[in-house]
Amino acid sequence: MDDVAEAVSRATRTRLEYRNVSPGELRDILIAAGMDADHASFVVRSEEAIARGDARTDSHDLGRLIRREPTPLAQVIAAAA
Repeated sequence: MDDVAEAVSRATRTRLEYRNVSPGELRDILIAAGMDADHASFVVRSEEAIARGDARTDSHDLGRLIRREPTPLAQVIAAAA
């Protein structure tokens, strides 16, 4: 997520700092923001899976599905700023 914070900082010319939190902290933050506990637990488990690399792929399926090369995240952020 540091790369996302860096891209947003560059695009908005505002310093944005990413702070990694434990799964328990994330769950508490989500609940404090109004998310119900079951949904917060689901989000935490999803984030843990992503952190383990469970969603990583070398597949080009997305490009085939949308019939173009996917746009890099930094480019999307810059265009939205």
